[in-house]
Amino acid sequence: MSWEQTIPHTSVTLIQVLTAVIVFAAGLIVSKIVTTVFKRQLKKTNLSDVLAEFLGRFLSILLFVTVILLVLVSLGVTVGSLLLSLSAVMGLILGFGMQNTINNIASG
Repeated sequence: MSWEQTIPHTSVTLIQVLTAVIVFAAGLIVSKIVTTVFKRQLKKTNLSDVLAEFLGRFLSILLFVTVILLVLVSLGVTVGSLLLSLSAVMGLILGFGMQNTINNIASG
């Protein structure tokens, strides 16, 4: 069995699967370390605990999505249109989430 042999009914090779598993494991470890350091540094600031927890979770989710996209790229999937649609959805969600905040700023 060769590493360049494709998996039946797909165009994915065994080396691509191995690379994807390594990228996933390394990405999870790095994202956990970065999130832990980020949360620790936020506790040193004078931000509220709720905001610090929100920012920590947001960074964690953002890094996890990045790891998933990197795994897909290592499997040979084109993620350009997926990345564009994810950014559009994030912009829409942020727009609705900050709607009241922007209204309060404009009113003040």
